[in-house]
Parts: sequence; C-alpha cells; structure tokens
Amino acid sequence: MAFNEDGKNNKMHKATPVVRWIMFLPAVIWMIFIFYMSAQTGGESGSLSERITRPVIDLLDHIFNYGEHYAVAFDRMEFIIRKCAHMTEYAILFLLIFFPLKKCAGVSWKAYMVGMIIAVIYAGSDEVHQYFVEGRHGCISDVLIDSAGAVTAAVLTALASNKKTILAAVCIVLCGVTGVLIYV
Repeated sequence: MAFNEDGKNNKMHKATPVVRWIMFLPAVIWMIFIFYMSAQTGGESGSLSERITRPVIDLLDHIFNYGEHYAVAFDRMEFIIRKCAHMTEYAILFLLIFFPLKKCAGVSWKAYMVGMIIAVIYAGSDEVHQYFVEGRHGCISDVLIDSAGAVTAAVLTALASNKKTILAAVCIVLCGVTGVLIYV
C-alpha cells in the first residue's frame, strides 16, 4: 500500500482519470444548478424568494405582530434569506470540490486553496452571467457574499477536522448569524 508524506493511504492517487472525474460530477451538477438559478429572470427569482419568505415572515408575524411594519419586516427577511442562500450555495460548492480534491491530491491545504479559488471564480462568473439576464444585475457584493460562503465552509471544515475545535466552529457560526441579524 502506498502512503503520502503524511503517512495516509495514497490509494486515491492511483485512481483512474475516469474515477477522478466521476468524483467531481456532483460539483459540476451543482454548478449547473447555480447557473440555472441565475438564469431565472428577476420576476422568477423574486417569486421564488417570496414563496420562501412569506411563510417565514407570516410565522414571525404571529409571534411579533409586525402590524404596519410588516412590509419592512418582509423586505429584511427576504434580504437575509437571499443572502443566506447565496452563502449556502457556495459553501456547498466548496465542499463538493474540496472533498474529491483532498481524496485525489492527498494534501489538504492545496484542496482548501483550489476549492476556494474555484468557488470564488465561479461566483464572479455567475454575477457576470446575471448581468445578461432580464431583470437581474451582477453585483460585486454578491461575489463577496458567495465567497464568504466558500470561506466559511473551508474554515468550518478545517475546524471540524480537529474534533476539539468543533465547539469553536459552532460558536463562530452563531456569532456570524448574530452579526448579520444585528446588521439588518
């Protein structure tokens, strides 16, 4: 059995090119999904956001009774949901790239870097793509939010690889969510 410099099993390094490409198929499918979602017109995208936001804000309205501030609460909640969706999309993309890379390359820091670079480049290309879609526009801030999703996934993956730091990872996520809620 072959081992890499870390003493770990080096079996994946000898995987056939076809097997390696198959390992990346989920990432490619996810990229196609992101492209499909970005190809929706502004109206279609807004309609999807509303179908998700409306039940959430209606539930919260029963608790907090927004009254005349319902529209403001709705807009804020829609903003949070849309931005969380952006972050989640690219966190998932990072993970779908990272794990096969780590299996194939065997050196995790390279997998982290390549996973983040691919996710950030794809986020940029996605915003350029939206620039050409009716009712949509590309936004640098969305590239940053998408990139933050990839970086968050990378940090949490790194922290979770050391079981003693899983609690720290949870605390970081809770602090981030709290920060977003305070900002909005």
